[in-house]
Amino acid sequence: MFQEEDHLAGLYAASTVVSYSKKEKILRSYAGYETLYIVKDGVVRSFYTDEKGVELTVNLLKPRAIFPLSGYLSGKENLYDFEAFTDTTLYKAPKEKVKKLIYKNATLSSYYLERFAQAIEGYVIRSRFLANGSATQKITSALLMLFRRFGKEVRGQMIINLPLTHQDIADLAGVTRETVSILLGMLKKEGIISTKGKYLTILNSDQLSLKASENDDGSLLNLSF
Repeated sequence: MFQEEDHLAGLYAASTVVSYSKKEKILRSYAGYETLYIVKDGVVRSFYTDEKGVELTVNLLKPRAIFPLSGYLSGKENLYDFEAFTDTTLYKAPKEKVKKLIYKNATLSSYYLERFAQAIEGYVIRSRFLANGSATQKITSALLMLFRRFGKEVRGQMIINLPLTHQDIADLAGVTRETVSILLGMLKKEGIISTKGKYLTILNSDQLSLKASENDDGSLLNLSF
């Protein structure tokens, strides 16, 4: 089993700690970079802006995530913007130093390659929804992904432990904020979700999965976020 204290100690020792406030930009797309970041606390958002100026969330990075990982592994420029989704603390280290530490530690190398593979798989599934899915599929699949990654049991209920606005969900699902507001209202009426402030509770995960996976012709997709 991966032990953080054993295998990340070298990375942490080589890093400095930096903090960012919510919505503060950390790294811009296509900008040169000599530094890699590891999320210590909080959540980091990666996103790109399309030709119409619309932002689309690519991923939400949890503690231990390293970025910009795709550019680092491929040796190419970074394609995404990164900003603090919540107040965030990061470890920051020169990328060559991180590279040496990861290459020397087979367990650490395998850990990050596995995380990268999981991220790619999740993005491929999300891309399928973004390209071909209905608005219902796009939004419910986004909620399902958030539930599986950030779900936390509180007094017997599963809460997405992340403050979310309707615009946050829209950016993740690739739809308008108004569409999100309408569908969330429908999901509340059907008893699938409830909300309190910016926090969302999943009341029926089976029904949420069904709405995300059911195509218009009644066939079902195999979800594996």
